[in-house]
Amino acid sequence: MTCLWEDTVDRGKMPPSWELTKALINSRVTAVIVPSFAPGATENDRNLVFWNCSDNPPSRVTVIDDERRLPTTAASWP
Repeated sequence: MTCLWEDTVDRGKMPPSWELTKALINSRVTAVIVPSFAPGATENDRNLVFWNCSDNPPSRVTVIDDERRLPTTAASWP
């Protein structure tokens, strides 16, 4: 996950993280938990990445925002 993917793509190659994603999708995996590389993230911070999600099983995603921290309009989700 820490590869220099932009440099790899610029050289005309597929980054290892993309190869892994392709293999997971081909294995019918719909999501993965990965380290966060956001500025200020610590080693304990994680992201849940979906590449196939919908309103229907088996890839249904239901967001629970009890603390009301997420945007409330579709304009915030480009």
